[in-house]
Amino acid sequence: MDNEPVDGRPNLSDLELIWRCLNCGEHLRIEGDVLPSHCPSCGAPKTEFERVRED
Repeated sequence: MDNEPVDGRPNLSDLELIWRCLNCGEHLRIEGDVLPSHCPSCGAPKTEFERVRED
C-alpha cells in the first residue's frame, strides 16, 4: 500500500528536525542535544534559534 498523503504534504516521518536562526535564517543541523552558544553565521545567541521541520 502507498504511504503518500492525499493532501500532498510530506509524511512527518520523512521530515528532519533542525534549528533555524531567527536573526539570519541559517539552518543548523545539530548532532545530539547541544546547541552552539552562538549562530556560526551571524553570531546571534542561541536564544535566537527555533526548531523547525525540513523535508
